[in-house]
Amino acid sequence: MERAKKIVEGKAILERKGLPRTKKPVVLPENITWLKQPNVITFMSHDFRLMQMRLLILVVEKMQKVIEESIQNYEKYGVSSADGQLSLFGDMGGNVSLEIPYKDLGILPEQYNTVKPLIKKLCSIPVEVETINPKTGEPRWTIAGLIAKAHVEKKYSRHCIIEIDRDVLKLFYQADKGFTKYIKEIAFNATSKYTIRMYMLVSSWREKGGFSIRLDKFRKVMNLGRRYKDYKDLYRWVIRPAYEELFEKANCWFEVAEVYNSMSDKEPYKLNFKVVRAVVTQKEKEFLEIQRRNIETVCRREFSMDDARLSQIIQLITLDNVARVNQKIAELVKRTEINGDGINDVCSYAFTVIAKELEYSFGMAGEPLEIDEMF
Repeated sequence: MERAKKIVEGKAILERKGLPRTKKPVVLPENITWLKQPNVITFMSHDFRLMQMRLLILVVEKMQKVIEESIQNYEKYGVSSADGQLSLFGDMGGNVSLEIPYKDLGILPEQYNTVKPLIKKLCSIPVEVETINPKTGEPRWTIAGLIAKAHVEKKYSRHCIIEIDRDVLKLFYQADKGFTKYIKEIAFNATSKYTIRMYMLVSSWREKGGFSIRLDKFRKVMNLGRRYKDYKDLYRWVIRPAYEELFEKANCWFEVAEVYNSMSDKEPYKLNFKVVRAVVTQKEKEFLEIQRRNIETVCRREFSMDDARLSQIIQLITLDNVARVNQKIAELVKRTEINGDGINDVCSYAFTVIAKELEYSFGMAGEPLEIDEMF
């Protein structure tokens, strides 16, 4: 059953009815591996199968030190670079070789032979990345092969070796368009490639609470091609199964509303996604409350921050970003102690820096942010 369309700012919107919420804390995997990947990878268009998606995740995991360095360099200097960590992969010339143990793909030894053909095919599956034409400044899709070579033993073996071109490798540390933070185990537990794609997509917008994306761009990112041409089929076979698989089983999931130009339109032109975060445990709530009080105390004492600004900051502090906020505040305290006389308004300065660290766009209440506004 679905709700009827309603008119909002001249557009017809249909909110899909979701499963009933239990409000219970989600039971996450006992051992959690947090991964970060550039949004360029998250929004990359490709037709990888489930096992190939897992291999991509393993590549991202092996690149974590490079990704972390690139993020830090971009935050400090405004440049995406990880030259120091790239030395981990050997000589700077040629391709980068990565060894992938088959067991890390979550399969049993008797399944190793079945996964080899999928790895071989990775070399011929193109990926499309949204880029900017340097001459015209217009957006475009750049097509490349993610994997340059794959070395797969004919006889029984426990691993394969894949090679990535160094130019393609830059995608894995391109931090200028932000990054996605997600739990590896949740992605690996997914039974559909679309569930993995949707989990990564909503994870990239977890802090902002939601996003809006044109239907044609959604189809492009999910690489649907001619599949599910009618939206009702796309919803039935792609969106709804991913929703049900993530619902109250992941650290975040989504709800979707379809946006139509008019009440009579049969196909939406845009989708609004609301990102739903898992209910935290009582222990996590208590920890977060203590952290928020500490941050409020420091901001009042060190920056003379007023109630209005504090209320905007405190409500945006979560378990995911509290460590970054604390680190940024510690840096601000040192900076204002050294250069305090050169800062005209310490309160406004500190507020602006912390707000930027929270990666929050003020005034976002109401219509979700368009993907193209942020990416």
